[in-house]
Amino acid sequence: KISRKKGKENLERLPYIKNAEIKRKLPKEIVIEIDERQEIAIIPYIGSFLYIDEEGYILAIEEQREKVKLPKIFGLKFESLEAGNNLFDLLEDQNIKEFIIYSEGSDLMELMKYINFADNNNIMVELKDGIKVAFGPLDNVKYKLSFLNKILDDIEKKDINAKQILLNKGDNPIVVTDDR
Repeated sequence: KISRKKGKENLERLPYIKNAEIKRKLPKEIVIEIDERQEIAIIPYIGSFLYIDEEGYILAIEEQREKVKLPKIFGLKFESLEAGNNLFDLLEDQNIKEFIIYSEGSDLMELMKYINFADNNNIMVELKDGIKVAFGPLDNVKYKLSFLNKILDDIEKKDINAKQILLNKGDNPIVVTDDR
């Protein structure tokens, strides 16, 4: 006597649930399959933090949890947000959305410690290994991120001790090392 449609709707209202399927398994079982949203980044927001997924949905607004290794995103300003809202719908610059989605898709997001969008002409990124990346403006985002991915692979293969990667100094990136 349970309504599968209502159950599905109620489950999908929860921020962490992306998709839910409810099936009957006769004679007396119900099978619930859930696709869960995963936290990919946190954003400081009025004394707490927004936990977002790769599609920009706010999964939770709470204090920072201990031992969270998610990158922090700075420089975004919002008013009156709630869990379940889509952050990307509220952004004025859709290149930020592209940056986050492509970073997550190319596994760069898990290497990042923080991303600072405060200056639109020079986005700054710090990686978990201490390398600072001057990304520059948010133009050609996919190209720059794929280039950054290749540079990081090259740095790792050649065991280069890089301090900075400058993508904002013309067409060619500059890798600053200890040796200069």
